[in-house]
Amino acid sequence: MMPRKRNFYPSDSGVAAVEFAVIAPVFIFMLFGMIAFGLWLSAAHTVQQVASGAARACVAGLDSDERERLAEAYVANALSGDSLIDPDRVDIIVRDDPDVPENFRVTVTYDASNLPVWNLLGSSLLPGREIRRETVIMAGGI
Repeated sequence: MMPRKRNFYPSDSGVAAVEFAVIAPVFIFMLFGMIAFGLWLSAAHTVQQVASGAARACVAGLDSDERERLAEAYVANALSGDSLIDPDRVDIIVRDDPDVPENFRVTVTYDASNLPVWNLLGSSLLPGREIRRETVIMAGGI
C-alpha cells in the first residue's frame, strides 16, 4: 500500500479571486482595445463614405472650382448630424487625376486627434491621428 500524498494547499478557497486578478487586467485591456479600434474604424469608414459621396456629387461640376464647391457642400451636409466626426476638422481637395486626364480625385482628410480613442489606449497602439481617404471618379461625358 502506497502512502497517501498530502495536499500542499489543504484548501482551495480564494482560487477564483487569484484567477480573476490574473485574467481581469488582460480582459479589460482587450475590451478597451476593441472599443478604441471600433471608434477609429467607424470614423475611418465615415470619412471613406464622405469621400465617395463627395466624388459622386462633384460629377455635376463643370470645372475644378465648381467641383470643389460641390464637394464642400456635400461634406458639410453629410456631416451635419454626425456626432463622431467634427466637420471643422475635415479638409477636402478636388483635383484632376495626373494619371488619367478624364478622371479627378477627391481627397478627404480628417484630423482625428479629438476622438475619444486616444484616451482609452494612448497613441502608440492605434493608427495615425490623421485619416485620409481618396476617391477617383470619371469626369463624365466620356
